[in-house]
Amino acid sequence: MDIQSFHSAFVVVNSVTVFLTIKYIFEYIKIKEIFEKIIISMGSCSFGIYLLHLCIKERDIFYSTLEKMQQSKLNDMLAVLIMCMAVFLIGYVLTFILSKVPIIKKIVGF
Repeated sequence: MDIQSFHSAFVVVNSVTVFLTIKYIFEYIKIKEIFEKIIISMGSCSFGIYLLHLCIKERDIFYSTLEKMQQSKLNDMLAVLIMCMAVFLIGYVLTFILSKVPIIKKIVGF
């Protein structure tokens, strides 16, 4: 069995778990309106983040920063989590800014 197939077999379990957890949080736990607006804004930018993340993470600065974090004896999982969050946030900011440009807004339909 190919390693990719092995890991892909459990994606459904993780996806269902995340979906049900988030659904529970939004149905039964009241969150502040500001957080709700932020989450909705990030959700509306998710396709742009998906398209931009490869271009962002392939930059040399990410590899050198990750290497520096690993050399400083930071836990590898924590270093990767920080880098993923950085790529996500940069992708979000770029997508948010691009969504405000009128010509792009007209083409994409934001």
